[in-house]
Amino acid sequence: MKVSVVVCTYTADVYDHFCEAGDSVLNQTYDEIEVILVSDGNESLYERIVADYGDHPAVKTHCNDEN
Repeated sequence: MKVSVVVCTYTADVYDHFCEAGDSVLNQTYDEIEVILVSDGNESLYERIVADYGDHPAVKTHCNDEN
């Protein structure tokens, strides 16, 4: 069974915690996992997420239109 975990943020102030949460999920031993990283209405933050995680095969990224 595949497990999906969604991690959201809307501000760069907590980006370190956001990354810790995403990395924690990615470091689990269960193989069938995907992480969906969401920027809630912050386009520049979304670009940072894509730069940091966009190439990871288990990660999908999304940017909401507004918070």
